[in-house]
Amino acid sequence: IKISVVPPLASAAMVLVEEADDDDEDRAEKDACERRVAAEDRRKLHAERKVEIDRWLNAKIRRLFPPEDATGPPELDAWEDIPPRKVTDEERGVLAMFISVVHCQPNELNLANHHEIMEVARTSRWLEEDPCTLELLCQILRSLRAADQGALLEAPELRMEEMLLCAINTLAAPPRAGCSEGFGNLYELFALIGDPKSDKAWELRTKYMKKEYAAEAIFESLMPSARSKPGAADPDDGEPPLLGCFEWCLLGIMAALLICLFLFVLFSRRRLAAMPALTSAELDIAR
Repeated sequence: IKISVVPPLASAAMVLVEEADDDDEDRAEKDACERRVAAEDRRKLHAERKVEIDRWLNAKIRRLFPPEDATGPPELDAWEDIPPRKVTDEERGVLAMFISVVHCQPNELNLANHHEIMEVARTSRWLEEDPCTLELLCQILRSLRAADQGALLEAPELRMEEMLLCAINTLAAPPRAGCSEGFGNLYELFALIGDPKSDKAWELRTKYMKKEYAAEAIFESLMPSARSKPGAADPDDGEPPLLGCFEWCLLGIMAALLICLFLFVLFSRRRLAAMPALTSAELDIAR
């Protein structure tokens, strides 16, 4: 009868391998548990902040859209070609959750929350598809600065302004980064800047981190004539964009004023040159 005896060294090595595997499984299970706990903590945080943001948004939107008097005369529409979206109570709650999940500190990225961001965008496609949503956020942010009249905002308002700026930056980035329009552009953006493969992608990531897309959107909201139109020339292509009607009218008025001033000076000089010089006797009489 042959009895195989395992050498002591081989037996010890097998035990170490089994213990290492057990440690890896325990570590993986521990990491998964920590991720679940962190995700649950984030959900609770966003749920609490959603209530606060929703209450704040409600007050700002009411100020932006005051109640209309049905008995009064109809007013002219003062909005531009992209009016701010008039959200329902349910949509306002979705917008509040979106503002909460996209928030990040200055010079930081919100890519760590991409799962939560994509989940909100997936269930509410109008966030990506309707440009009036972005215009609504820009109008609210502009109303904050218009209301303070140069004074410093209080801490709660500053915090809300920072969160609002993150939401504007997130919605404004995809079309300005060359992503496809409509639903799914946030996914395309995060895939592009989450793992940059080129210098252009790194540049877009830096602009997103610095919230430069938010600055562009706010400026276009303030100056609608500067908003790029579909099919318009891209400034990066070497072709300057055409001026709007307001700019052309302003240039025309300035040119007409300059021509009138030039003619006035010219004829005044000719008239003075044509006048005869007064003699000393005539000067004495004039005095």
